[in-house]
Amino acid sequence: MEKNIIHPGNKDHYISAVLQNENIIVLHWSVSDYKKQIIAFSMGVQPLQLKKQCRIYDVTGISFTGNNARMYMDVPLPDQAGTWKLSGVKPNRSYIIDIGYKGNSTLIPILRSKVIHTPGAGVISEDFTLDTGSWKRGQKEECGWIEQVSTYTQYETNE
Repeated sequence: MEKNIIHPGNKDHYISAVLQNENIIVLHWSVSDYKKQIIAFSMGVQPLQLKKQCRIYDVTGISFTGNNARMYMDVPLPDQAGTWKLSGVKPNRSYIIDIGYKGNSTLIPILRSKVIHTPGAGVISEDFTLDTGSWKRGQKEECGWIEQVSTYTQYETNE
């Protein structure tokens, strides 16, 4: 049996978000018809009345709880779609993407992607190198890669 690397776990319900370049995120997903029927029943509508949507959350610099995004945008999707390109994402941002169904006016999210980080403007280019020689010799005040480093510190309490 062939192993599927896009969704190695549950083949009926998955989402994968991949950065194609600094401006485009490519989504792949699958939601079973059974799950769609359950959602339609819970919303009191027919399955054909549900509209598939993608919600893109900008979660840059926050601990996302589901309702505290910096901003979000809804994108209607064709019902049979299982792949979509999201173009125009901004550089140096973090995004989470939901796929869900909208009945009357409420989006019911079904799938949520992991966080996807877009690089800073111009970072993905053929010119990008990690040349630190001039910095080591004192000819530059900073390394060329300094803005591409993201660090964090974990603090523990001693109680």
